[in-house]
Amino acid sequence: MFADLRSIGVKLDIPTVRLPQRVWPLPAEIPWDAVQYDNWRQAKHDLLPVEIPGVDHRVEQRARSYENSFDGYVDKKIGSLPTPCRGRCQQKGPLEREVDCPLLKPSRPGEVQMRTDFVGRAVHRWFQQLRRLQSMVHATKAGKDTADAIEYRSSLWRAIRKAKGFDGTFEK
Repeated sequence: MFADLRSIGVKLDIPTVRLPQRVWPLPAEIPWDAVQYDNWRQAKHDLLPVEIPGVDHRVEQRARSYENSFDGYVDKKIGSLPTPCRGRCQQKGPLEREVDCPLLKPSRPGEVQMRTDFVGRAVHRWFQQLRRLQSMVHATKAGKDTADAIEYRSSLWRAIRKAKGFDGTFEK
C-alpha cells in the first residue's frame, strides 16, 4: 500500500556497453511466389543414401538436399534459393550476439509522442513507420521542388514501402 504523500525513487541503469544475447537464428521463409511450384512438385528429387552415420547428419543432409531441390525451379530474376533462405537443421547450438538497444528520436512538436520506452521491437518498428509517414506528410506539405527535396521524398517513400516488421514488408 502506498500513501499519497510518499515519494518513490527509481534508479535505472542503462547499459553503456553492448551485452551478449543468446539467439537461435532461423532461415528466411522460402519465396513461394517465385518458385515454379508445379514443376518443382513433379520433379524427381534425389534422396540421400541411408548409410550416413548419425541421426543429426542424416537430418542435416536431408534439409540441405531439400533446399538444393529448389535450384532450377526459382524464377530467373532470383536464380536459385537465396542464401538467407538456406541453413535448415544446420545450427547445433545458440549463437551469441550483441544486444542492440535502439532508442527512438524525440518526436517533433505536434506529432504523436511515444508514451513509454518500454515497448517491444514490433511496436518500435510500427512507431518508426508512423514517424516516416509523418515526415512524408511534412515534406509533401512543404512543396519544395529542389533536387535534394525530391531525392529526400523518394528515399523516404522507398523506406516506407520496404519497412520491416509488417508481415514481409509494409508494401504488401
